[in-house]
Amino acid sequence: MTVCWLAKDQLMRKSIIVLLSAIKSLPGDILRNTHLTIIGGKGDAVGELQSFIIEAGLSPNVTLLIDADNDTKIAAYQETDLYFQPSTYEGFGNSVLEAMTYGTPAIVSGLTAQPEVVKDSGYVLREISEECISEVIIENHGLTAVARQKLRSKTLDVVLTEHSFDRRLRDFQAIMMDLK
Repeated sequence: MTVCWLAKDQLMRKSIIVLLSAIKSLPGDILRNTHLTIIGGKGDAVGELQSFIIEAGLSPNVTLLIDADNDTKIAAYQETDLYFQPSTYEGFGNSVLEAMTYGTPAIVSGLTAQPEVVKDSGYVLREISEECISEVIIENHGLTAVARQKLRSKTLDVVLTEHSFDRRLRDFQAIMMDLK
């Protein structure tokens, strides 16, 4: 799953075409068991994205949800095994943290601030490429049910210990105390 505005600049920044190409390159047995849901606000790249999905033969593997309501988005977060955000540049990445609150491990770029969000609870790409993304998908696909559950638990633990309101409040209070 990934969430982004469906505008040309956003598809480039979020590496959506690279992600789709990585999925297309997966071995047949893994490709048959891979499904990507792209949720996004309608933008100037919807037609181009739909065409790419069809031409790449990925229609059975990709669902495009345009302007999905919050309940649909939450259901998608709850049902997904991985959240993808291999951005070329990104700040904190709220949608990465949103996915993590549902125990969904994230695949993020090492070129952004997102490794600070994910910590050791997901996958950090050494480079944004079809090969690196497909390697991570294959690695995750090969996890046992126990290992998959441990990763989900670790993801939730990172959210609770590193990104909770109480943690942020303590950090803010410490900064204020240092200013005195």
